[in-house]
Amino acid sequence: MGMCANYYEISDEQFKEIESSLDVIYDFSERGEVNEADIDKMWDALHFLLTGESAMYRLEDNLLSNMVVGKTALDNKEILIGYTEPTRVKEIAKELDKVNFDDILKKFNMQECKEEELYPNIWDYEEETEEIMEDLTSGVYNKLCK
Repeated sequence: MGMCANYYEISDEQFKEIESSLDVIYDFSERGEVNEADIDKMWDALHFLLTGESAMYRLEDNLLSNMVVGKTALDNKEILIGYTEPTRVKEIAKELDKVNFDDILKKFNMQECKEEELYPNIWDYEEETEEIMEDLTSGVYNKLCK
């Protein structure tokens, strides 16, 4: 299992429903009523590449951190649900336009991920570096940032 990240583009009305009952997000998803991106377990590595910090440290005023973990969290003991208001999403999009992800990926270092104790604990497998970089590019960056 583990901690996976799924991102949903929802309306204000859908958000109000989610605040009342978290189960409806799965209903929206199953019915195809929301745009969804699943980046599996690469959320911490993406956060680190974009901000220089693990996602365990929510950087409240950092737009790129907000993109990965949300600006605000709903109070829930079972799962973490972070969200970002539409006006903030527009600011995040402008900030992402300034990011050269290819340059950021050139700095990707498995040892550094291990030293920072980024989730998931897969950083000992140097032979998987290319696969992880591909996951970060096509599986993560292209889904969320384009």
